[in-house]
Amino acid sequence: MPYAEAVMLEVHRMASLAPIGVPHATTQDVEFKGFKIPKNTVIFANLFACHFSKATWGDPQNFRPERFLSDDEKTFSRHPNVLPFSVGKRQVGLPHA
Repeated sequence: MPYAEAVMLEVHRMASLAPIGVPHATTQDVEFKGFKIPKNTVIFANLFACHFSKATWGDPQNFRPERFLSDDEKTFSRHPNVLPFSVGKRQVGLPHA
């Protein structure tokens, strides 16, 4: 079943429903990677950038489920940059390895 899970994840990566995720807002001042984000700032996840980054995927336009499998293709591994249902604590629907 690892290959079937990899196919499903690659479909989710390539066929995102929207280019940006649902809006979130900070509930307090936050510092993230050196950036200061004030309380009540609305934040959108750029899902397109996550799913089609050449730096992350190498060949993002190509359908390659193998990118989520181990070298022997017997183990499935979920990638943190696949976010078909946006981000946040209520993110559901993907297999977890």
